[in-house]
Amino acid sequence: MYSTVLCKESEEYRVYLPLRASEAASAGLCIPAFVMLVYTAVTRKERVITSSLHFNFKLLLYNIWFIVASQLLFDIGSCFYMIWRLTFLSDYCSNIFTVWECFLIRGPILWAIPAMTLAHAAALLERTLATRCSEDYERRGKCMGMMTMIGLWVVGAVIDYNIFAVDNMFGKLAYCNATVPENQGRVRKMLTCLLPLELLITAGDIGLWWINRRDQKQTSCFRIYTDYSLSKSFQKSENYLTSRLVLPISLIHSAFYLVYLTLSSSFRSAYGYDSDPKAFMVGIMLVNGVLTIGITTCIITYLWCIRKMENDRRLRELEHGSKKNTEIYFKMLNSQIK
Repeated sequence: MYSTVLCKESEEYRVYLPLRASEAASAGLCIPAFVMLVYTAVTRKERVITSSLHFNFKLLLYNIWFIVASQLLFDIGSCFYMIWRLTFLSDYCSNIFTVWECFLIRGPILWAIPAMTLAHAAALLERTLATRCSEDYERRGKCMGMMTMIGLWVVGAVIDYNIFAVDNMFGKLAYCNATVPENQGRVRKMLTCLLPLELLITAGDIGLWWINRRDQKQTSCFRIYTDYSLSKSFQKSENYLTSRLVLPISLIHSAFYLVYLTLSSSFRSAYGYDSDPKAFMVGIMLVNGVLTIGITTCIITYLWCIRKMENDRRLRELEHGSKKNTEIYFKMLNSQIK
């Protein structure tokens, strides 16, 4: 039997309508993002731009896709699960949860937060090596990407274990959440540390783009290339993708992510779980909505950039084809005159 205090607290959560509304709102924000994310995966082979990317960059995109998809899918599933329990399990003391159960359905939502920062750092590292150390990048081949991804997941697993681990995984909770009073302080410190780290990575994105853009302008001043190599050709292609595809998405992600980290760490510091648990839960879900909106905006930007780049490529092909046909016509005309 459960304690009277736990049962009473569980009933307070069950009849608290703002909490149920926030669960529904969270699921409503995640569903469009997940649908668009699935669309990007289903239609990936139709895009010439992405199909021609380097293996390491594709591997990075697949890992980012998996991180975001896991977060959205578990967010949708856990929200609907909680709404179902709060609505249909109306018997007194029937909504008691176990810590491991909550970690199972809510955990991926939180472990994706440091994973996003690590993936952003891995993307910056990959693009730095590809554009600034292209010869070493080509020589190491696929090994570079695989080692980077292994390092990402190992570091992420160590961070998640040290941040979210609790002593009693079989403890009872009045409401299902990924954090408990035991690890609330560690989560707040993690968010505070991720904020300056994300700022540094964003500054690195802008700095890398500026350096590559400067080098690209200097190179374009010469009409004759006497030192052409596959490395420099790949570097020019990578710079083009960085300026047209990667940088806009990275900046949008950073903007929303920094707002999320600031709001989340500030809210957790100002309003602790012990002050008003129900209001605290509602506030955290509303703050998490900023992250979901950011993911949706990034996916929309990605699809728009891909469409724009493919349209520009078709126009260049048509222009090139028209010039080639014109040259052939005048060559044939000249041969007939002679």
